[in-house]
Amino acid sequence: MHTAPSIIDLALHTAHSLTGAYPAHGSLPPRRGKIKRLHSADAGAGERSRLELAAFQYEMYRGNQQQFLEPHPGESDLEFEQRPYLRTLNVTRVIVDLLSGLYRLPVERKLDGGANEWREFLNSAWNAESLDTLLLSVDRLVRLQGTVAVQPLWDGQALRYRIHPAHKFAVIADPADHGKALAVITLGHSAHFDAHGNWRAPDFADVWTANEFVRVSGGKILNRQQHGYQRPPFAIFRDRHAIDAFWVEGRGRSLCHDNAVLNGRLSDLAQIVALQGFGVMEIVNPDPTQELKLGPGRAIAFRTGSDIPFGVNFKNPGAPIAELVDEIAESIRHILLAQRVPEQALSVSVTSNASGVAIHAANSPVIEDRAERAKLFSAGERELFAVTGAVASVHARLSLDALPSLRVNYAEIDLSRDLADKREHDQWLLERGLITPWQILYRDNPDGFVSVEEAKAVWLKQREELMALGMFRNESAVTT
Repeated sequence: MHTAPSIIDLALHTAHSLTGAYPAHGSLPPRRGKIKRLHSADAGAGERSRLELAAFQYEMYRGNQQQFLEPHPGESDLEFEQRPYLRTLNVTRVIVDLLSGLYRLPVERKLDGGANEWREFLNSAWNAESLDTLLLSVDRLVRLQGTVAVQPLWDGQALRYRIHPAHKFAVIADPADHGKALAVITLGHSAHFDAHGNWRAPDFADVWTANEFVRVSGGKILNRQQHGYQRPPFAIFRDRHAIDAFWVEGRGRSLCHDNAVLNGRLSDLAQIVALQGFGVMEIVNPDPTQELKLGPGRAIAFRTGSDIPFGVNFKNPGAPIAELVDEIAESIRHILLAQRVPEQALSVSVTSNASGVAIHAANSPVIEDRAERAKLFSAGERELFAVTGAVASVHARLSLDALPSLRVNYAEIDLSRDLADKREHDQWLLERGLITPWQILYRDNPDGFVSVEEAKAVWLKQREELMALGMFRNESAVTT
């Protein structure tokens, strides 16, 4: 059994240790070996190592990748800084964004029971915050880092949501239930990698327990108060179910390491290609009695003889550029294979004789991943719903006893090749009462309507107008 003082003391100790952990100025640690160290870091080595690894993954995803290129053996740091040929390819973002498609289509959220005040409040908050767009970002970060927190906040007038990536928060896990946080510590936005790729700790941290909020900075408590939520106000989204620890890893460790290695090879290739343009002049057996001068309008005297070669040649490196490019392309294919990304998912063209079954089979890794993802995120959304209710009940004066229950329905992935296939499928659903015209209207144009109810009102109005014009022949018929 843990009491509030012991929890808060442990959380405060962690917050103190995580703020100001590295000096803002001073000697820089060596650049060499950083990627290998991050890749091989033990997940249980400590919060600082975990935060640094998660921050590295985030910077790689954002595209700040040049700072993680490393010098060649024997190359000084100054020579590396002056090297003009540094190239990167953000494979990390391509793969993460491609696989994270759960919220690209509108998500249907049904509220059962409860009070109308809660329905109006929740729908207003979700629309104002563009919840699907927000959770799309969460989906991508979870794919990358493995564990992400979403916090409902009250800004004085309305509810807001804040995303905390894995490098922006720490937890005190419950020993009896390692998947549950007794306290959550959010880190200030000053935590970052500097221009040399060195991790800089935040200036302050906020500690949230089930009852209290505390702000810590410089070894001092700046603010401490009760919040009344009866729980830390955070919903935790994970890439998979937590088994033996609070934190789970996403694809970032392997993906970002492979991307960093690929960037090193790309930079080497860019330098080799650039050197191909530098032909070196070779002067064979010039006359030693003549001063050698080069330039337009100047002649070179040579020592000649029947058995003495002479002349001017131009030498090029002659590197096998095509073979090097093929090796890099093969490395990219290996990265895609390791991350279970089918080539079909990256292609914008489909062969003319490809059937829907063939397309479905080619994309089976993406489809299977999406099905698993829906189960994980539906649980995360229900937790977010419960935390939202706890925060809103305090600030919006709504009774938790009247809070509705939430059901989440994710749209099925659409692999149809053309409009005819899609229309035939929709007609089949309509004839069996499995979908309505206004649901189709909202699905195909989610930005044009606030909700399915608004799409229904628009459809009914259009149907009345068509009936008045005699264009809707069967009043009871439902067609596309």
